[in-house]
Amino acid sequence: MSKIKIPKFIKEEKVLFVEGKDEETFFTVLLKKYGLQEIQIIQSGGKEQFSFIFPEIIKIPGFSKIRSLAVIQDADKSTQAVFQSVCYTLEKENLGIPGEISHFTSTTPQVGIFTLPDGKNSGNLESLCLSTVQSENITDCIEPFINCVKQKTSVKNTKYKFPRNLNKAKCKAFLSAMEEDTSALGIAAEKGYWNLDSDKLNPVLDFLKKLDREN
Repeated sequence: MSKIKIPKFIKEEKVLFVEGKDEETFFTVLLKKYGLQEIQIIQSGGKEQFSFIFPEIIKIPGFSKIRSLAVIQDADKSTQAVFQSVCYTLEKENLGIPGEISHFTSTTPQVGIFTLPDGKNSGNLESLCLSTVQSENITDCIEPFINCVKQKTSVKNTKYKFPRNLNKAKCKAFLSAMEEDTSALGIAAEKGYWNLDSDKLNPVLDFLKKLDREN
């Protein structure tokens, strides 16, 4: 298991579980922009680690005071598979589970699960970020570039291996064109490279607002 930063105590009554450091930075920026306050973000170390890390998290002082708990993970190829996996982990710890993705339970604490990019389709944080700049036609430049690289190199050198996660490759290509380039989605959000006013963010924002509401 990779090293995961486990907090020493739960300091807020609203907790958001995300996969890693990049997601933590991205959602910190997003929550601040939309005035969603007093939400503690905790890294779970990725989907594969969540079932291992969560039983440790519930032992942390302050966990019993949580009123709202949310888990956001990449859908990747299957939203339902991710949803069911998270539900299984939560149920093992005697927590309520929502009936659907992006919904919250009526239990205490209220519990919600959301899959990126939009709670419905396959994808990840990368595809969500890219969708925020698509309306500006910026992404029209990226795919031809990646295809060109493949065409120019695939025959000459069989050692080249192209990324399995095409959305991640597209993000890196887009961010490499910025004045202060970075491959980190969260840092890119801090620098204003993603359009955080895009309506593509509405599904995840609606979910986060449910987390922030008073029970």
